[in-house]
Amino acid sequence: MANPTPPHQAKPAPTPSAPPAVQSPPPAPVQTVTRFATLQRIEHIILLISFTTLAITGLPQKFATAPLSEFVINLFGGIESIRVIHRIAAVILMILSIYHVIAVLYRVLVQRVSWTMLPVIEDFKHLWHDLLFYAGRRKHKAYYGRYNYAEKAEYLAVVWGTFIMIITGFMMWNPIATTAFLPGQFIPAAKVAHGGEAVLAILAIILWHFYHVHLRHFNKSMFTGKMTRHEMEKEHPAELALIEAGRTAKEPPPVVLRRRQKVFYPIASAIVVVSGILLLGFITFERTAIETVPPMITGEAFVPYTPTPTLVPSPTPVSTVTPAAVAGGSWDTAISPILNAKCAGCHVNSTLGGLSLKTYADALRGGTSGPAVVPNDPAQSTLVTVQQEGGHPGMLSADELAQVITWIETGASEKSGALTPPPTSSATEGWTGGIEQLVNAKCASCHVNSALGGLSLKTYADALRGGTSGPAVVPNDPAQSTLVTVQQPGGHPGQFTTEEIDRIVKWIEAGAPEVVSTTSPAPTPAPGIKVESWNDAFVIFTAKCTMCHINVQAGNLSLNTYQAALQGGKSGPAIVPGDPDQSVLVTTQQGTTHPSLGMLSPEELAAIIAWIEAGAPEAVATTWTDVSAIFTAKCTMCHINVQAGNLSLKTYQAVLQGGKSGPAIVPGDPDQSVLVTTQQGTTHPSLGMLSPEELADIIAWIEAGAPEK
Repeated sequence: MANPTPPHQAKPAPTPSAPPAVQSPPPAPVQTVTRFATLQRIEHIILLISFTTLAITGLPQKFATAPLSEFVINLFGGIESIRVIHRIAAVILMILSIYHVIAVLYRVLVQRVSWTMLPVIEDFKHLWHDLLFYAGRRKHKAYYGRYNYAEKAEYLAVVWGTFIMIITGFMMWNPIATTAFLPGQFIPAAKVAHGGEAVLAILAIILWHFYHVHLRHFNKSMFTGKMTRHEMEKEHPAELALIEAGRTAKEPPPVVLRRRQKVFYPIASAIVVVSGILLLGFITFERTAIETVPPMITGEAFVPYTPTPTLVPSPTPVSTVTPAAVAGGSWDTAISPILNAKCAGCHVNSTLGGLSLKTYADALRGGTSGPAVVPNDPAQSTLVTVQQEGGHPGMLSADELAQVITWIETGASEKSGALTPPPTSSATEGWTGGIEQLVNAKCASCHVNSALGGLSLKTYADALRGGTSGPAVVPNDPAQSTLVTVQQPGGHPGQFTTEEIDRIVKWIEAGAPEVVSTTSPAPTPAPGIKVESWNDAFVIFTAKCTMCHINVQAGNLSLNTYQAALQGGKSGPAIVPGDPDQSVLVTTQQGTTHPSLGMLSPEELAAIIAWIEAGAPEAVATTWTDVSAIFTAKCTMCHINVQAGNLSLKTYQAVLQGGKSGPAIVPGDPDQSVLVTTQQGTTHPSLGMLSPEELADIIAWIEAGAPEK
């Protein structure tokens, strides 16, 4: 088929007998061509927004350890928030796909337009012509119709890519249902395919689509709906020739159109209903393993003062204590009247600088500059420090300021006649290096990296300020501290153990000091912390050192493997077997230069020191209890919840029995144990691979006869 060319207007032959007539001018050529309808342009904009959102929220999850990914994840409010946004964009893309199918069917079946986006033989001829043009064998490129072969290939790539992303996305969204019908290996395979297709699609958009429609020539037709005659002559000359020759498809007569619509609309409605039900099932069929949004902390914003309850009843009778008068008075009798008289305009009737002094709890919470009142510590109380600097609009007199300081030094009591709280010096630990580490370990995702419920626990001042439910820490008063009251009922997303709650209560009862400067004896390992091998130590490092020395290598120090720890970084070997004093890991923790985030607890550090003194062994003899913990951590998806390859690692007997490939473990013979040979080979999926240290422990256990107990 020859490429159509713009038609020429033929001059009519004059009639011999007729007098000369005035010839009418030829019809004016088309100046603009409507290329895309309004609904098509809206569809493209929605696709642009959803695809961009999926790319921005998906790539940081695929490359989670990259610094840029960490920045983007934090920008979106954390990993849970970015996962929710990614899924919302995915649902929008699926709804758009359903609409696109209906729209295409309407144009083809009702309006009877041709399938202009499907490849035809002519496209291969155009490709051959273009290759000859690029080789210098033709004077011009092929004359394209409505869509050229490159645009058709790009469209089909979007269709195919969307199909792949929906299928693999369903498998990852509903892993339990997927493994009920398919082997467990399909889940990691789906993850690889999903991520790979995403990278391919993004690169295609940036390197191919952007170049053709933005750089080579800025094509505005998808936004305006129209192309000029000059653009059509250059990009789609064959279609322009058909338009000017009047050979394009005509709109069906209204009667025919209505007759076709009566048949099409019920069928399209059925497709929409079925697709909607399937989509609803897609997103609600199964709850994945990770809760996407932690429940918001709720509670009273202000709780009336009550005496601190005895958390652990003691049989020892308590002697009667006569309340002593507090020199500085109390909040309700002395301090509140002073503040109402001097500070009402800015901090009682309003909250300038985020600070309200209307209630006792407000004063403890403070404002943007920190807590207004820190019991027992005037130097940390902004109410005092701001007044001492002078020049404040509502300056207290010298006597009033002295009274406020005395009140804070004696515990900042709320009610008249309250007992003087115990001195801060009775505390055995402070926020820094103690309670802070406990909070970082349990509360990071909600209240350190973000501020769920308005509560941040990133700093000591943040804890005193609290959130929407009140101050997290009220020195000397655990019953008013939401950090305690929220944890005591149990069931909190970052739930402390009973021992940890008792530890926090004792710290608050001792005045909740920020720093304890008293020198304490060297810690001894706690009964619950035992480090006998690298695996035991690695558990501690994973919990405390991941941010700097697992995911990245701050100071060129990696704690990913035993060998990396021995090699160390810029400051020397992290571990020197038998010599804690030469081990940088120990000396840095004992010094003052290590950031507060990542500090080991005294018990953890003592356990690490004891392990190093014992020679820092990489592996020790293990039992089934030890290795089963490894299987639970690494093999749950395929061999505990389900039995991929008929192999279950749930019990000792099941491991000995094995699966299709033979016994997973042959006591005394690692070379005949499928669990070992599969891990050492290249066929095992990347998800579920044991670390070299874990595999070494299992081999040592098998060589020792694989004891059950």
